[in-house]
Amino acid sequence: MPSSDREKRVERYRELSRQAGDLPDIGKKDEALAVLRSAREEAQKAGDEDYRLFFEEEIEHYTESNYDHQIALLHEALQWAEKNSLPPDFLLYTNLGACYDLKGDHNTAIEWFDKALVINPKDHHAMRQRGVSLSEKGDEDAAIEWFDKALAINPKDYRAMHNRGVTLSEKGDEDGAIEWFDRALAVNPNNFDTMRARGMSLGSKGDENAAMEWFDKALAHIPQNEWNRADIARIHRDKSVALFNGGNQEEAFSEIAEALRGDSKGFLDDFVFVCAATGKNPSEEAQKALGRDLSPTEEAFIRHPNLVDIQACIRQVRDAYASKTKKMLKQKKEAESRRKKFMEVVSLLNPARSLFMVLRRWNSFTPAIPASDEDERSRGGGYFLWHRGRGTVVDPGYNFLENFREAGCRLCDIHDIIITHAHNDHTADFESITALLHEFNDGKSEEKQKRIHLFLNNSGFMKLSGMIDLRDKDYIQTIRTINAGDTFPLSDGAEVRVLQAFHPDVVSEDQAVGLSFLLDFGGEKRRLLLTSDTGLFPQKREKNKLVSDGDGREIWEHYGVKEGEEPDLMLIHIGSIKDTELKDDYPPTPSKACYPQHLGIIGTARLIEECRPRLAVVSEFGEEMRSFRSSLIEGLQSKVINPYFKNKKISPVPRVVPGDLPFLYDAAQNAFFCCVTETWAPTKDIGFFPVNLKDSPKETVIFYARRGELKRHKSNLKDYAEKMCDRRCKYVAEELGFKKNAFDL
Repeated sequence: MPSSDREKRVERYRELSRQAGDLPDIGKKDEALAVLRSAREEAQKAGDEDYRLFFEEEIEHYTESNYDHQIALLHEALQWAEKNSLPPDFLLYTNLGACYDLKGDHNTAIEWFDKALVINPKDHHAMRQRGVSLSEKGDEDAAIEWFDKALAINPKDYRAMHNRGVTLSEKGDEDGAIEWFDRALAVNPNNFDTMRARGMSLGSKGDENAAMEWFDKALAHIPQNEWNRADIARIHRDKSVALFNGGNQEEAFSEIAEALRGDSKGFLDDFVFVCAATGKNPSEEAQKALGRDLSPTEEAFIRHPNLVDIQACIRQVRDAYASKTKKMLKQKKEAESRRKKFMEVVSLLNPARSLFMVLRRWNSFTPAIPASDEDERSRGGGYFLWHRGRGTVVDPGYNFLENFREAGCRLCDIHDIIITHAHNDHTADFESITALLHEFNDGKSEEKQKRIHLFLNNSGFMKLSGMIDLRDKDYIQTIRTINAGDTFPLSDGAEVRVLQAFHPDVVSEDQAVGLSFLLDFGGEKRRLLLTSDTGLFPQKREKNKLVSDGDGREIWEHYGVKEGEEPDLMLIHIGSIKDTELKDDYPPTPSKACYPQHLGIIGTARLIEECRPRLAVVSEFGEEMRSFRSSLIEGLQSKVINPYFKNKKISPVPRVVPGDLPFLYDAAQNAFFCCVTETWAPTKDIGFFPVNLKDSPKETVIFYARRGELKRHKSNLKDYAEKMCDRRCKYVAEELGFKKNAFDL
């Protein structure tokens, strides 16, 4: 435990840091450095190595910034404190976050700010800086919330006011921005950067004359010394822009010449543009402004043959999109932020859980067809099994990655990909996943690169081998072709058995497979069986057409399901239905009645009757079944399955539901997620209901709840569905088996 003397010294160090931090805002960097150097000497004499390193980092920040070295200094300070059994220091954490933010690593910065706030929940500096990082990430609304939190702790935090104004300006609310700049100036009337920002907002509103007044105020308040040279140049440049936009080109030239004298590297291109607009020779004028000959690099830049034309083009483009720029860039940042979150290394999934997700809706090619409007857009997908920290993707078809991300998963959660056959609706997103893995690994050392295991049926391997470099170890750990009868482990407590399937694809007629997962929970086992695409019977050719071979063994006979080892969950691909299955004018001969390439309704019923799963999830619906998917499965349960098992005196009777994106299965508990109670419930109690959501009124989505809750809440089931959709898409809750409050789109 630190002594009281140490605590007093630390408090003094913090006060000195605050004093030094306020001085640069009014242009007094030299005085700030004097304070920091004196503080460094104090810390060194007292033997407080952590704060000596802290002040060393601060001095470097104001002299010759090197963010990597500054970060290293602060980590060294934290290591010294830990070695000497000193408690974590929120100020060191906050400064470390600020360094990461300046480096551009905003996510890591936020992590350090959060650590600081755990130690000191009232650290308004960390709150403010967290807001800055969020703003840099493009999340202006969340940033404003954190600025407000900082101001609730310290109502005189002029930096939070300034940053709030800047963020409002980024959102296009210049009037709101000006209001907050005024509040900041009421607290710190000498802050030249806030004056400059106020001028920028006025310029964006088209009030160049008022903008000029504020730029002049900023120049009057900033000390004219070497420390502030770059800041002075920046104000002159902003003033030049306002003058140029206001039609005063000669004065604009004078201001950009001042900017060039202060920062010849930063504003040479602006100088050349204004010279061209005012008919001046940029080379001669630059030599006059700088009072010296141009360097070879500067001369080469100015004499670039197309420079003026390119600059004019840039100006035209910027002018053309001026009214939409902020909105476009905000939308771009939001998209990039979502993409970056998906590519983050840290998983949101709880490694202790074992979850199965249906991440598909429709089968076949319809998701690839452009829709007439967004509401009618079809979704395909695939499946995802998360078991004890290992994620297995099965058949990533159209929209799989979209569904996967919305479910709260990230690229780092993928460890295995299994392909059961070579149709597009089972492979379409495979190339996208591999491309993202290339990007994920780009620039990482070999030991930090992510490599996955590929398990491809023979036709899938033949189809995808053209896009897989078998020598490339960038993202591939192993590649294995799989055949019916193969068994292989996935991870500790998870085994896969490859099953027969009767389904031709684009490469072959007899290489498709199904899958059986055996999950061991310390002696208690769960069995998950995925039929994938298959017919009930094998196929044979008649007159160059594939038809069911009624003399062959039915597909379930190849599964080897034994009494007492029935599937806990069975995913059955219905495909579609055929006239021959339902109309009496067709003979009941199996080879004539059954759908050859898919199970259809007859094959689906037969598999449930013979395999007796605890829960049958019917999936892979043809989109032509959109309007009667629910009623079809309700009829299958009440008119076929229930009477069959009652007549045979077999219990328990399997529960049958249609598969859709909201379906979540916890294998360890043998439970599904009830969207009404927001709890896990036994699969024997599962019920379902269709809903047309407000965001996509033309798309019917299936949701799941306890059957008793369906009756009890019949009038407001849609509200529960909307809530479930919001929970699933906006954040991942602890109840769904993920890390609490970890995911936010």
